[in-house]
This record gives sequence, structure tokens and C-alpha cells, in this order.
Amino acid sequence: GAGAVIKDMCIIIDKINKIKPSWSVLGFVDNDKKLSGGKILGLPKINFSELPDSNEIYGICGITDPKLKKKIVNEEIKEKGYKLATIIHPDVKYPEDVIIENGSIIFSGVQISCNVKIGSCVWIDKNVLIGHDTSIGDYSSIMPSTIISGMCNLGRSCKIGAGAIIYQNI
Repeated sequence: GAGAVIKDMCIIIDKINKIKPSWSVLGFVDNDKKLSGGKILGLPKINFSELPDSNEIYGICGITDPKLKKKIVNEEIKEKGYKLATIIHPDVKYPEDVIIENGSIIFSGVQISCNVKIGSCVWIDKNVLIGHDTSIGDYSSIMPSTIISGMCNLGRSCKIGAGAIIYQNI
């Protein structure tokens, strides 16, 4: 997507690259004619039809709507042969037993407890707290300042609104 949130994603990538150069952003893809063409942060906005097939390029979906995210990942990113990038802000610390699948985006200020499994293409926005023994299904999106207590199971394609509190064992 070439919407406003890509600027936040670029901040994460810049922070990662300052620690260890890892990513080079080629541009932003959007099929919305109002959002494609021109530049954002000096990088081109590209229409999907202009992209080459490649197994050497990484893609990431910057969309929070779970259904649309799943469609873009499967019908565009994977269809072109791209690998899924996982972008985690460097200030996010988590125990070694945490599993984070490919394609997920984790923003600054997120706290993750032990024995947590985060599925593929999950969006975890700023200042989210994830309690122990929790699983979050593929394509889910968790908006800023959400608290997910321990032993919770969020299924696939969930969208949790900003400031939500999910109590333990839910």
C-alpha cells in the first residue's frame, strides 16, 4: 500500500538499517490510481502490473484490513514469487521462545512475553502488550496501545481496535 502508514514502516526500516544494513526499499506498490505514480519519501509509487517476477525480492503488506491483506499477500506478493519480509522495530525485545512468522510487522514499544506465537503477516502497532502463552493467527492486525493478557488465542484474520483490552484465557 502507498498510504500514509508507509512512512511509519520506513522509520522502522531506517532504525534497522542503522544497526545493521539489511533492507533497501525499492518503492511502494498500490493499484489505486490516486496513490500510484509520483513519489513518497523520494521513492516511486508503483502499480502492481509494473512489477517483475522474482524470487530475490522481498515484499511486505502495509495494510491492516485482514481480508485485503490476505488477498494482497497471496495474489500479488506471493504470485510474483517474492519472499515475505518481516520487519521488527529494534526496540522490541522478546524471549527466545517467541515465534514470529514471515511477513509480520512489529512497531516500536511492543512488549512480548514468553511462549508467544505470532502468525504470518500479522500487524502489531505501537505500544502493544502481549501476555505469555498467547497465539495470534495469520493476517491479524492489532492496533496501538492494545493489551492482550496471557493465555489468549486470537484466530486468523482478527482485527483488534486501538486501546482494546483482552483478558486472560480468551
